[in-house]
Amino acid sequence: MGLAFGNQLPDPEGTIARLGFDFAFPAIFLALTLSFVKSSLDWLAVGIAAGMAIGLHVLIPQSSDFHDFYIIGGAMAGCLVSAWTYGGET
Repeated sequence: MGLAFGNQLPDPEGTIARLGFDFAFPAIFLALTLSFVKSSLDWLAVGIAAGMAIGLHVLIPQSSDFHDFYIIGGAMAGCLVSAWTYGGET
């Protein structure tokens, strides 16, 4: 839903970039993500998620309506790796 509605929002006069939000949002997300990393298995999930996101970003054409789905693909890969590595723990 965020992808569908977010692309419809106007960016008057480049406000997002002018205010620095184009950098701030990824930086905040990275800080929040790294605050949850406690073990080497966590680093494995983060690495796989990042690799998948970067790979999909490169492979899906920019002109495609599905280009922004690289974020979801990376998140799903990280979730699957986490579920696999921590599957037996409670």
